[in-house]
Amino acid sequence: MIDKNNGVRRYQYIVFILWLIFTVIAAKYFIFGRLVAFDPSNKLDQDSIAIVNNIKTDLSLQNARLNNTIIHFTSQGCSCASYSAPHKESINRQARQSDFTIKEIELSVKNRNIIPSTPAILILGNKGELVYLGPYGEGIECSIESSIVDIILKNYIKGFNANLIINKAKGCYCHL
Repeated sequence: MIDKNNGVRRYQYIVFILWLIFTVIAAKYFIFGRLVAFDPSNKLDQDSIAIVNNIKTDLSLQNARLNNTIIHFTSQGCSCASYSAPHKESINRQARQSDFTIKEIELSVKNRNIIPSTPAILILGNKGELVYLGPYGEGIECSIESSIVDIILKNYIKGFNANLIINKAKGCYCHL
C-alpha cells in the first residue's frame, strides 16, 4: 500500500524550503541593498588639516569662528536624515552643555566635492582643529546604538582629541 501522506509531506517540505530561500534572498536584497558606502570615491582620504581648509573654503566659512563647533551636513530629500534625527538631537544636547556652537548646512550638488554623503557631521575643537568627520553611525538606521560620534565627543570634552575621519562606513547615506 502506498502512503499518500508521505508524498504530501515531501511536497510541504519542498514548498517550505523554497519559501525560506526566497525569504532570505529578499531580506538580503532589501536590507543590504540599502547599505551604501559613506565615501565610495575616497574623497576624505587626505590630511585632516587639508579637509578642514577645503570645507571652510568651499562653504565660504573662512571668516567664521569655528572653535568648538559642530556642523551637521544634510541634503534635500535625503530619507536617511529621518533615521539620524534623534541621534542628532542627542549630540546637540551634549554639545550645548559643553558650550559648542551648532551649525546645520544643507549641501547641494555643487558642494558634492566636499562631503561625499549625508547625513554627516563635523566636530571642530577649541582651536578649530578636526575632532571628527564622518557619518553619525553605521548600519541601516545609523542610530545611537551604532554611534562613534558620542564616544568621540565625550572623550574630547574630557581632553582627548581623536582627530578621526571615518570614510569606510556602510549605512543609510545619500550621495550628492
